[in-house]
Amino acid sequence: MRYLHGHGYETIAVHLGVPEATVRTRVQRGLMALRVRLKHCSH
Repeated sequence: MRYLHGHGYETIAVHLGVPEATVRTRVQRGLMALRVRLKHCSH
């Protein structure tokens, strides 16, 4: 939702019913996992 639809953390938090900090953490973890996968695919 953050990058696909351009929603802010607060909007996503309200939609999911979780704290904004949780949304930020989940986005950061997701980006980290994506970086790791892309790094492994490039070799």
